[in-house]
Amino acid sequence: MKFNFDQLVIVGITTLDDQDLKYLQSISKAKVTTWSCIEDVAELLVPEMDGLLVSIRTKVDASLLEKARKLRYIGVSGSSLNNIDMEAATRLGIQVSNVVGYCDTETAEFVIFVAYALARGVLRKDWPEFPYSLHGKTLGIIGMGRTGTSLCKLARGIGMHVLYYSRTRKPELEDTCIAYSKLEDVVFKSDIISLHVPPHTQALTAKDFSRMRHSAVLVNTCIGQIFREEDLIKWLSLRSNTAIFDSISARAYERVFSQKNAIRLEAAAYATSESMMRIREGLLQNARTFLIKSSH
Repeated sequence: MKFNFDQLVIVGITTLDDQDLKYLQSISKAKVTTWSCIEDVAELLVPEMDGLLVSIRTKVDASLLEKARKLRYIGVSGSSLNNIDMEAATRLGIQVSNVVGYCDTETAEFVIFVAYALARGVLRKDWPEFPYSLHGKTLGIIGMGRTGTSLCKLARGIGMHVLYYSRTRKPELEDTCIAYSKLEDVVFKSDIISLHVPPHTQALTAKDFSRMRHSAVLVNTCIGQIFREEDLIKWLSLRSNTAIFDSISARAYERVFSQKNAIRLEAAAYATSESMMRIREGLLQNARTFLIKSSH
């Protein structure tokens, strides 16, 4: 029975504190090593590591996995698994775990915050002299997972009407202010549209953009390209429309920010001291759970 790793390696994770590192060392026989990027990991270390903790930006491809002959566990410091070759990991019998549900409230709060800031004329200099209230406006949510559900509850609390489209309908949330609709109806009827789909999942097409109201607001906090940049740029040619990105979602849409009505914020929607603590706790708990289960 094994209650620890032989060699644990950490790559690209900068948020672990001394207590976290002390705990990780306690579950690794050899000295835990930390690296900035996967290419820097010592060549002699790769075949020996049996545990690997990585950031969501660290690319772990099939070539690396095949060289890591003893690797049995990968822990991701975040929710996205897009940089892990999951097919190769499964084929090689390597368990991969991620941390989910750590920033649902934070992201929802961010959406409400930027919507308020725009509505009151803080984010655009060319805003009308008399701004508007969010109360009574319609919020369209595309993707009613944990974050969408948190946003729905906050929006309802400030008197907004909510339309949502999701692969899975949530009848338990629906009432006189919250309704499920087809995607085309959500984009057509909403004053503000917030996107909450998995990384790199198509959320909107050119036709969807064409259906949106004039003076609509699009808020994107998703990872990767979830609509074509050309479609968004065309939609933004109508200057009354506004698109808002947090710092993470903006990485997939560099060209769009030549448009004055495309707003890139420096803050990441998910990042608060509380959410970062949950990520660290989840990362350590997942490693602990793996060791316990694999010991039986």
